[in-house]
Amino acid sequence: MPQHAIAVEGLSFEYPGARALDEVRFTVGRGSVTALVGPNGAGKTALLRCLAGLNWPLQAALACALLVWRWRAYRNLERNLTG
Repeated sequence: MPQHAIAVEGLSFEYPGARALDEVRFTVGRGSVTALVGPNGAGKTALLRCLAGLNWPLQAALACALLVWRWRAYRNLERNLTG
């Protein structure tokens, strides 16, 4: 079993014209209680939306329990899908 319930590596996310998250890295241990705190505009909601799959990060490696996701730059992915 993995020792971390959540592991985030190199998460970057941008709103149009503003970088909200830049190379975020952290882990949350299994069975731990964790709080996400910070001032307005710090990127808390952007981070949670990326973890939930509601926002597409520019790049990241995310692992939640036994699932692993990896993103490269969204623009490159979009180019590859549209030809």
